[in-house]
Amino acid sequence: MSRVFNRDFLSVMNEDDLRAKIVAYKNAIEADKRRGRDTQDLEVEYCYLWTEGEVRDRRRAAHEEYVRNNPDLFDQEDNYEDDNSLYS
Repeated sequence: MSRVFNRDFLSVMNEDDLRAKIVAYKNAIEADKRRGRDTQDLEVEYCYLWTEGEVRDRRRAAHEEYVRNNPDLFDQEDNYEDDNSLYS
C-alpha cells in the first residue's frame, strides 16, 4: 500500500473512500503481522485514517445533537414562510 495521506487530502476524501481505506489498511496490518513483517508505516497511515473517521463521526454526532436541541432553527416550513415574505 502506498503512503498518500496528509490532513488536507483526508479532509476532502469521500466518506466511502475513507471507510474503505480504513478497512484495507487494517486488513493489511493484520496480514503483514501474520507474515512477520514490520507494520509501523502502515500503522501510522491507519492512525491518520482512523482519526479522520473519528473526527467526522464526532462532528456528525454533534451536529445531530445540535439540530435535535434546536428544532426551531431548523423548522423549514417556518423558515420558508419568513423567506417568502421578502419576495411578496
